[in-house]
Amino acid sequence: MATSSPLDRADLRDRVSNALRDCLARQRPRLDTISPNLRPLVDALTAFLLDGGKRLRPAFAYWGWRGAGGRDSDEIVTAVSALEWVQACALIHDDVMDGSDTRRGQPAMHR
Repeated sequence: MATSSPLDRADLRDRVSNALRDCLARQRPRLDTISPNLRPLVDALTAFLLDGGKRLRPAFAYWGWRGAGGRDSDEIVTAVSALEWVQACALIHDDVMDGSDTRRGQPAMHR
């Protein structure tokens, strides 16, 4: 379990990225059983989720949890990391609806 000091959470961004990386690693074999044709999509999604990002949504949720008296734990970091999935889905949907060719200087997920 992570330390519980509310004063030193400079590593929160890394912890969120690690939680996302772990989730993607667990899902990759499942998606491979559906179809190997999903590999490029999983690779693109992995890059999209893990390359950059300030992780503000998870940070706001985490500090809201802590401010309400919640304790630091790996489980809360995993939970707040889900907000990055929601944001990624919203951005991908937005790009599809707008017919955008790029996102963050890279081809949009549907391209």
